[in-house]
Amino acid sequence: MQPILYQNAECSVTLVDIPTSIAAAQGAWYCRATDILLSSEPLEEPFPSHDPKTPAAAAKITKNTVDEELHLIYKGIIEKALAEIRQNVHGTWCLTRKLMQQTLSNSKERKASNASNIDSENAEAKLSQVLENLQERQGGAGVGISSLVPSFSASSEPTNGNPHSWVMSYVAMDYENEERLQDGDALKRVQEPWEPSFHNARDYLLEVSVFEASSMSAPITTPVVFRIPPRSSFFLHDCAQPDSFRAEFRNITQEHDLPLWFDFILLDPPWPNSSARRRSAYVTQPTVNEIKKMILRMDLDTYMKRNGLVGIWITNKPAIRSLVLGHGGLFERVNVSLIEEWIWIKTTTSGELVSSLDSLWRKPYEVLLLGRAASDPWIVAGAAPDVQRRVIAGVPDLHSRKPCLKDLIEPFMPEPAEYSALEIFSRYLVAGWCSWGNEVLKFNWQGYWTTTGPEELTQLRAETGFDMEQ
Repeated sequence: MQPILYQNAECSVTLVDIPTSIAAAQGAWYCRATDILLSSEPLEEPFPSHDPKTPAAAAKITKNTVDEELHLIYKGIIEKALAEIRQNVHGTWCLTRKLMQQTLSNSKERKASNASNIDSENAEAKLSQVLENLQERQGGAGVGISSLVPSFSASSEPTNGNPHSWVMSYVAMDYENEERLQDGDALKRVQEPWEPSFHNARDYLLEVSVFEASSMSAPITTPVVFRIPPRSSFFLHDCAQPDSFRAEFRNITQEHDLPLWFDFILLDPPWPNSSARRRSAYVTQPTVNEIKKMILRMDLDTYMKRNGLVGIWITNKPAIRSLVLGHGGLFERVNVSLIEEWIWIKTTTSGELVSSLDSLWRKPYEVLLLGRAASDPWIVAGAAPDVQRRVIAGVPDLHSRKPCLKDLIEPFMPEPAEYSALEIFSRYLVAGWCSWGNEVLKFNWQGYWTTTGPEELTQLRAETGFDMEQ
């Protein structure tokens, strides 16, 4: 299934299915048509309004949450885009989803999938603990996977306080032939000490099992399994500590002869937001200025190619926009000039906005600022004569999932079939990209995925009833 459900000729208006955009970005060898990323229930009705009742309270909120003049510009663009999509889309505005809370009736199926029987809220909390624990190469005498997350492990054997060793094991998969790759009669299995930074140099998926072991040959827990897309790299490191990323990035690029600079760098910082419940370790960054300092410590300009693109998601708070675009802001500090703004509008399944455009508490959109680096590091990046604004519409999914930009950014790349990209604060991997963050493997945990048979897939497509004219 294709993630782009509608797009006009100018690529200025796009309707995208969010979970499918992430699935498709895993690479053709990784995600078969029957592999589905589990999701939340798509929103059918807008959220109720909770705007303040008094004029004074309303004025205070408006001043701190939105630039009114800019909002009026966005409002006109959004209304025009919605009208265009409605003229061309005659059905639901997302594909039928397989939900996290759905359970499989057949126990054999449930055991095989290790997916749909997982409670979403408990899984997210426990998985975050596991990812935090795995940021170290070798565990000390602290808490292990089995005691952190009993539901991820069939074993309850005690470790008797001995130091933990994280071990990773993987077998190459050939999804095209629906069988494991063979080396004579032996499976090509690799087992080695766990590394929080890793590059899959293959053109196919790796299913990486991570477990605690008293020795390389003696696992003591049932593994937690992550699915690593082809040609992708992950760096499971705290974004507030860039030195560890620098060291591992240098090692991996040298070992695999990978690019040292990127055509595209994407950031989704954990901006302070009273309406968002941030569950990751990033909540330790309490203020906008702290996040600015954290990003500046990354020295992004040392990883950017000349004329490369930088995208950063922002909230609608004027102070955050100013922090990126204002005098002394992030773009100026890394010698980048704004060229485009991509407005992600959040809709229901019927194409209504999730909240009113005039709502004070909750705006139904977020913005990606897209900048271009200078053609020469010794000159100042020139301002674009006209900033292009595009609209991406989509029905929201699980918390922290945004539309994957892989299909949307590739037309802007010098070589769409071969370019380099780095995503920071990432929560999932993308085929061919580097990804860095505290929860970089989150949505690549196999518990977020399920396999659907051909008959059920046909039924899902029929239920969507999606019709499109372009």
